[in-house]
Amino acid sequence: MAFNTTKTLWNLDAQPLPGTEVRDPVFVTVWLFACIIFAAILYRFLDRKENPTWTEFRTIMLGTSFLAFWYLIAVIDRWIHYDLRSVVYGYILLAPVWESSRVTSTVLLLWGTYTVVWKELENRFTPREQGRWWFAARVALFVVSLMSIFYVALYIALSVVWMEFFSLNVIADIASKRTAFEIAMTAFFFAFGLLTLVEATYALIIRAVTVHGHIEATRLTLWLAAFFLFVRSCAEFGIILHVYTTDATRQSTKLTTDITYGLLTFLYLITMCWMARVAASSFDSGGRQAQLVASDIRHHILSSLHHVTNGARRQAPAFETMLQDVETNIDRVLSNGPLSGTLQMRHEHKRSAATDCINQLRTEFGALDPKHIQDRSSSRTAS
Repeated sequence: MAFNTTKTLWNLDAQPLPGTEVRDPVFVTVWLFACIIFAAILYRFLDRKENPTWTEFRTIMLGTSFLAFWYLIAVIDRWIHYDLRSVVYGYILLAPVWESSRVTSTVLLLWGTYTVVWKELENRFTPREQGRWWFAARVALFVVSLMSIFYVALYIALSVVWMEFFSLNVIADIASKRTAFEIAMTAFFFAFGLLTLVEATYALIIRAVTVHGHIEATRLTLWLAAFFLFVRSCAEFGIILHVYTTDATRQSTKLTTDITYGLLTFLYLITMCWMARVAASSFDSGGRQAQLVASDIRHHILSSLHHVTNGARRQAPAFETMLQDVETNIDRVLSNGPLSGTLQMRHEHKRSAATDCINQLRTEFGALDPKHIQDRSSSRTAS
C-alpha cells in the first residue's frame, strides 16, 4: 500500500517524547519482574512430570505471560520518555499492539479464574445448575471477547488515520467509537469478574458451609483470588469512567493506575500460585477425593449409631466414644467404605482425609453426651 508522504506524518523528523518522573518507569519495572516470576512458577507447576497442577492454570499462565509482555513494552516506553529520546511519529502504531496484549491478558485471566472455580462448582451442584453457570460463563466470554476485538481494531484504525492524517471528522468519529467500546469492554470485564466472584462465593463459601459445615482454607484462598481480580476490574472501570467523564487525563491518572492495577494483579497472582501449589501436591485435602473419604467416615458413624441404639430405641454413647472407635478401626472403615474403598489414591492420603474429617467432627460435636443431657433433664424435673 503506497502512502502519500507529502500529506501524512510518516516521514516527518523524529521528535523527543514528553518527559516523565522516574517513579513511572520504576513502578512498571517492578510489576514486570513480578509477572515473569509468577508465570515461571505456574509453568513449573504445570510442567511437573509427577503431580502436575490442574490444566486450568495454563490459561492463567498464558494470561500472565501476555501481561508480562505488556509490562515489558511499558518499561521500554517509560524509560524512553524519562530519557527524552526522540522517536518517529510512527511510534504511535505501537500503542494498539501493546494494548492488545493487555486486553488479551485480562480476558485470559478472567476465563482462567472462572474455569478454576468451576472445578469446585461442578462438585457441589446438580447437572442442571452446572449447565446454567456454564452457559452464563460462555455468553459472558463471547461478549467480552467481541468487545475486546472491536476495541483493539478501532484503536489500530485510529492510529492509522492519524498517521494518514485523514479529515478531522473521520478521526473524531473513530475516536468516539473507540472510546465507547473501551468503556463497554471494561464494563463487561467488571461484569465477568462479578460473575466469577458470585460463583466463587456461592460454591466455595455458602455451599461449602451448607454441605460440609465448614470452609476449606485452600478454597478461601481461591475465593480471595477471584475477589482481587474483581476489585482490579472495578478499579479499571472506575478509572476509565473518571478519564472520560471529568477533566482528568490518562497522564494524570497514570500513577493511580500503576499502583492499583499492579498491586491487585500482584495479590491475585500470589493467591493463584498458592492455589496451583496446593492443586499440584500429591493430595488435595479439599478436593473431591477427600470429600468422598469424609462421606464414608460420616456414613460409618451414622450406621454405628443406628446399630448401637437399636434404631434409636436405646441411649446413644458419648459422641467422643464413637469417634475413638472410628480412629481405632480407621483402616477397616476405609477399606469397606463404598466410596473410599474404590478410590485410586495412596492409603496414607486416605488416612489423612479421614483424620481431618474426624478432627472436624470432634471440634463441632465432640462434647455431645446423651447421658449428661439426660442427667441435666432429670435434675430440672426433680427441682
